[in-house]
Amino acid sequence: MSTLVSDNVLVTLPDGVDEDSVEIVTGSDGTDQVAIIAPVAELDFDLTGDTDFSGSAITKSEVSVKADQIVPTKVSVDSNFKSTTITNDGRGSLEVSINKSSFKKSTIDAGNKKRDDLITFKGGATVTKSNVALGKGNDTITFSKATKFKGKTTVDLGKGGKDSIVLKSKSLKKGKLVITNFTKKDTITVGKETFTFKDFKNGAEIPGIKVNLA
Repeated sequence: MSTLVSDNVLVTLPDGVDEDSVEIVTGSDGTDQVAIIAPVAELDFDLTGDTDFSGSAITKSEVSVKADQIVPTKVSVDSNFKSTTITNDGRGSLEVSINKSSFKKSTIDAGNKKRDDLITFKGGATVTKSNVALGKGNDTITFSKATKFKGKTTVDLGKGGKDSIVLKSKSLKKGKLVITNFTKKDTITVGKETFTFKDFKNGAEIPGIKVNLA
């Protein structure tokens, strides 16, 4: 077992994983760039600041973010994530952006503290059988018009807060999205149409989307 360290990132590599398969560079703006040179698995990433992932696939790994209490901590993902979890273990808000990459059987857990988290799938990202747990606070999750869905993905809005789910596309062409803990303060926007708790209480339905009221 070995480790790689930079200003914002500590990477723990299991035995058998070459240190040359991961490279970390800190940019002038303080953002750490984690480049995956060859596909890796079963790594632990501990983040204390803004971090970008790029390169080859990451599988069966853990990304723990100690989000800063003052400003949101940003995690940008351009690598394919499979069976990998991103967890907010800090006191501040988390901003995760999945860009033009595959997020398969993976999880984003924003924690259960009262903070405003922002999750975005954009640039033709593909989300497959994954889970997002937003916890407390006023949270927003956005799926770009080009986002592709495969299988069933679940978004748990948690208890409390005023949460927003935004799907830029007018409908889900494939896959299924299940939304749980939907309260009277929450909204779902599909294309240009916004739905509320009252709408679903009165029988509103969105093709491909199942809403479980709190």
